[in-house]
Order: sequence, then structure tokens, then C-alpha cells
Amino acid sequence: MRPYEMPFKAITLIPKVDMRKNQYAFVTVDSSGKAIPAPAGKAAIGTLQTPNNVDEQSNVMVQGITFFKCDGAVAAGDLVAVGTEANGKTAVEGSVGVAICIVGAGNGEIGCCLLK
Repeated sequence: MRPYEMPFKAITLIPKVDMRKNQYAFVTVDSSGKAIPAPAGKAAIGTLQTPNNVDEQSNVMVQGITFFKCDGAVAAGDLVAVGTEANGKTAVEGSVGVAICIVGAGNGEIGCCLLK
């Protein structure tokens, strides 16, 4: 099955760092409310849809089915957690599940998931 998107809700955030190479990465916000790549194993707000530079508006999907870049192989039905470089990986004990994989993919490939 090919990955697909079905957006339900998106928000606009301002990146604190250059995020032009982070499309479909999981993001969160820092103490100033600006978007940053989500740390591995931690919670995420959603996935970055429009990767932009510092202080340029970026679209972040927070609800719905979205693309995500895989950090290792992720299978359909897996609970997804944030891995390295804010990419998605199969959740392990102690990590925060942020989504459910709908269409799996291999390392570095694009899958799709339902954001929790």
C-alpha cells in the first residue's frame, strides 16, 4: 500500500531553528513557543508539513493521517515514537507513543501514521 495523507487539523508554528530539511519530522515547541524537532523518545505535537527557515511560518499537522520519515523499519499497526533526527520509529518500552503506523516503510523511507 502506498502512503497517503488525510489531514484533519493543522496549526501554524514558527521554527526556532532551520527546519528546511525536516519535512515530515515530528515537532514540539520550546519554552518560547517556537517549533523545534522533537527529542527522541519524547512527546510531539505533530509532523512538519511545510519546512521553513528560522522565524518563517510552518504548517504542522496535529490531527489526522500524515506522512512521516522512518528511523528504521516501521510496520503497519506499530506504535510510533520519535527516533533520531525527529523521525518516527517503532516505540519501545519507556518511549512516548505519538502515532499508530498505517502504512509501514523501511529506514529513511516515508510511511504514514495516524497522529494520537
